[in-house]
Amino acid sequence: MVSIHHPSFGVMVKGQHTCLYRNGTINEANLKTCLLSKSDLMEGVRKEGNTTSLDDIDEVYIEANGEFSVIKKSK
Repeated sequence: MVSIHHPSFGVMVKGQHTCLYRNGTINEANLKTCLLSKSDLMEGVRKEGNTTSLDDIDEVYIEANGEFSVIKKSK
């Protein structure tokens, strides 16, 4: 309830999403911060993006709950 009225408190308690890949570039610093490897990133892309190549992907995030969000390039 408190996080509804104080969004910054909600971020502190629940966390927030982190960008791991954008515009053809892997964010190595964010991978390291999240204790992930490139293999972990590719596993998330295969599972959530249904592809084995980053060429088809625009952005990849790791959400506060630990799940990957994969945004494919528009055709």
